[in-house]
Amino acid sequence: ISSGFDLWAYPTSFDSDQLDNLWLVDMEANGNYLASGIWKSSDDGGTWDRVQQFTFPYHVTCVGDRIYVSGARSISHIGNAGWGDGGALFSDDGGDSWQKNEGIPLLSNLNSVVVDPADDSKVFYTFFGGGMMHGPRP
Repeated sequence: ISSGFDLWAYPTSFDSDQLDNLWLVDMEANGNYLASGIWKSSDDGGTWDRVQQFTFPYHVTCVGDRIYVSGARSISHIGNAGWGDGGALFSDDGGDSWQKNEGIPLLSNLNSVVVDPADDSKVFYTFFGGGMMHGPRP
């Protein structure tokens, strides 16, 4: 990312994992959506590395070794889905690689993913304008 960007202009969520890494998602950087994404710090926030570009991220949560990130897509002026990643990403290797959970509806407007405290094999998904769903962890 160029030093000309004002990083984290719109941070939307942060969390820490069991290894004390900090995670942050940022929606926009100085007007450039392509500079947004998933960020990780392994030194208490002294330095940050973008580990994945993700347009319109809303929420990050860490559960055990897994990091979940959720987000939406833009809506065009005529009501069709626009651009952006949307959906739910997760990583089981500290952010080195990411998989997309394609098994849920409403991928274009996912707000958050939270593990069910009563049954950690399931998660809750919340959606803008679409309510909440409960289902198996990917």
